[in-house]
Amino acid sequence: MKIYKDVSFIIAGQEVEVKTEDLVRMLKELNIENSFILLPQIDDIVDVMDLFDIGVVTSVSSETISRVLLEYMFLHKPVIGTRVNAIGEIIQSGVNGELVKAKDHMELSKKIIKILIDQSLGKAYGENSYRLYKKYYSEEVFYKNYIQIFEEITA
Repeated sequence: MKIYKDVSFIIAGQEVEVKTEDLVRMLKELNIENSFILLPQIDDIVDVMDLFDIGVVTSVSSETISRVLLEYMFLHKPVIGTRVNAIGEIIQSGVNGELVKAKDHMELSKKIIKILIDQSLGKAYGENSYRLYKKYYSEEVFYKNYIQIFEEITA
């Protein structure tokens, strides 16, 4: 059942675990290829990301830190991510977005629909994302923390 017919999903990046041809085949088999836009790896993707209503990170393994998640937060996006390593630490469920179990497509769809239905929730999540980004993950914060570590070591 299609609840939102005008929703588009954008997938960008280099092939790692899933080949583009396999992804295209899967989308056709599921009859959802018209809802997806597949882009190659783009050096400066920020302009594309800024078009998104929701930032989604569906990693299934090893995410030491998720740069794309931090970029979504910088752009004031509500975020949905899997509970994989740093993603589960950066997203504060119910504050700046929602967390889902890796590979749980039903839970993911419910969280996307939740934010699409409640646009004020999405806006609040987006503002909280930016606030958390500035407080914990901005360049200024990283710089300050590194200087503090170096000062402690060399004192």
